Formats: sequence, structure tokens, C-alpha cells
Amino acid sequence: MKSRISAWPDWFRKAGIDVSQTPRGRVFDYFFLCIEVAINGYGIALVPEALVSLDIAERRLGILFPQSRIIGFGFYGLFNPSAR
Repeated sequence: MKSRISAWPDWFRKAGIDVSQTPRGRVFDYFFLCIEVAINGYGIALVPEALVSLDIAERRLGILFPQSRIIGFGFYGLFNPSAR
């Protein structure tokens, strides 16, 4: 999200992924747009857990790296498991 642009570098660091620059791609201003993009298989979303717990439980979304969670924010990297 544009309002939380540092969330991606924080998440990558927590996942143990070394990135020298912020990955390029579309950035959306609203969590619901990020979630829809991921559900439809067009990308990865970094959103609060509370907004996607049902989507995860019903397997519309999968957790990219289950061990990587930004504590305090409760964000997961998510993707559509059927769109690998």
C-alpha cells in the first residue's frame, strides 16, 4: 500500500529475503484492492490478517511464507494457491 510503503521491506527482512531495492509493481491505496488482486491470481498482497482470515481458512488465499509475519501489524504475504 502506498500509505505503508515500508511494510514490504520490513516483511522481506523478517522473511530473511535480501532485497537491495523495493520490488517494482503496482501499488494500491486500499487493502480490498490488494486482496482482490491476490485472490484473482494477479499478484501478492501484504495486508492485515484480520481482513483475510476467512479467505485463508477457505483456501482462496495462501500464506506465502507462514513463518514471516510482521508482529504489531499482523501482516501476511498472500497469494492464490491455484494461480502458482
